[in-house]
Amino acid sequence: MAQDMSTTGGLYDRVVIEAPTASVNGQIDTLTISNLYTKGGLCRLNRIKAGTVTINLNVIGGDSDLSTKAFTVMADVTASVINLSDNVEVSISPP
Repeated sequence: MAQDMSTTGGLYDRVVIEAPTASVNGQIDTLTISNLYTKGGLCRLNRIKAGTVTINLNVIGGDSDLSTKAFTVMADVTASVINLSDNVEVSISPP
C-alpha cells in the first residue's frame, strides 16, 4: 500500500496521480482535496476510482465568466462515498 501523499503551501501548475504501469488500474482508498485556491484554468477530476472522495473548502476560478465551469467532476469518477462541502466558484479576471 502506498504511503500518504500530502502537501502544505506552494504553487503548482498541475497535479497528476496515476497507476505505476499502464496495465494496472489504480484505486485510491481516500482522496481529500481541501483548502485550494485555483485560478486561470480548469480544475478537473477524472478517471478516479476511490472508496471516499472529499472535496471541501475550495475557491476555484477559471476566468471572469461564471457561466464557464472551472471546476468539474467528470462522469468517470466513481466512489463509494463522495462528500462535497463549502466549495465556491468565483469570477477571476485574467491579469
